This record gives sequence, structure tokens and C-alpha cells, in this order.
Amino acid sequence: MSLYRTSGGSAVLTSIVLTAALAFSVVVVAGASPTRGKFRAEPSGITLTDSGTLTLRFESLLREEFGTRPVCTLSVPVEREASLDFPLQNNDCAPLARYNPYFYTFRSTEVPHLRLISKKLVPGSLGDYAVPIKIGAYFVECSTAPLKYLFQYVDTSSWTLGCKAPE
Repeated sequence: MSLYRTSGGSAVLTSIVLTAALAFSVVVVAGASPTRGKFRAEPSGITLTDSGTLTLRFESLLREEFGTRPVCTLSVPVEREASLDFPLQNNDCAPLARYNPYFYTFRSTEVPHLRLISKKLVPGSLGDYAVPIKIGAYFVECSTAPLKYLFQYVDTSSWTLGCKAPE
């Protein structure tokens, strides 16, 4: 039986059903695995990975810094820029050729957030695939002893955050 039937639009329906079944299987398998990463219970009772917890805390910082204004990053290739920049000006993320809108993952972030620091960071000092995050002119700090910076893994297909000291 072919998956690409052409009569009456059934190819589209078959494709949608197979895609939904695959997506459901991935969610069930990923969620059921007790060995996938470290998990931590947040105050709201939600269980998150370490990266999810960093995202929650980072979004709390974004809400404090931006309030209800749109949040966006500069659309600059990572090779040309030493950090992922969230500019503070109120520009509604326009034009899209220059800015990428940031959409929140969490509805409410009533958790302790990360801090902004003005220390300089040498480009590449977090490794090849770790791009530090800046809000305005400040880097985001994850921990003070030792000093660690929030970064995005740019070699993943998801918005994955980490916390690392310079090398």
C-alpha cells in the first residue's frame, strides 16, 4: 500500500495522520524515559530539565527587563557576533531583516531570575558552540562562584541554554 495515494486528497490525510502518530510517539518515549538528563521540580510543581530551568529563569529576567515591550534578538550571523544580543530599545522587532522576535515558552515566571553583569568576555572563551547571551550591554550571569555565563548551544535544533565558566 502506497503512502502517497492520489485519489480524493487521501495522501494529505495519510501524511497528517502519520506525522501526528510519530510526534505522539516521540513525546511519549521522551517523557517516559527516567534516564534522560537531570530533572528538577520547580515551585509550580512542573518538572524541568536543567536547560528548561535556565530558560524559565532567563524568561523571568527578560520580563523584568522588557516588561510588556516586544523582545527580540539582533539578526546577526553567529560567526560575525560574539554573543546573542537582546537589544533594549523599543522597536517592535522591526524590520524583520534586522531583528528576530523572541516568543516566551512559559506563561508566568515567578521564580528567581538570573543577573546581568558588566564584565567583559573574550569571544570564543565558552567554546565553539556556546554563544553567550547579552541583554543590552550586559552578559547574563548564572552563578557567582565560580563566575558562569548563560549561553545558547548553537549546534542544536532547539533553544537550548547552558551555564559555563570561561575556558
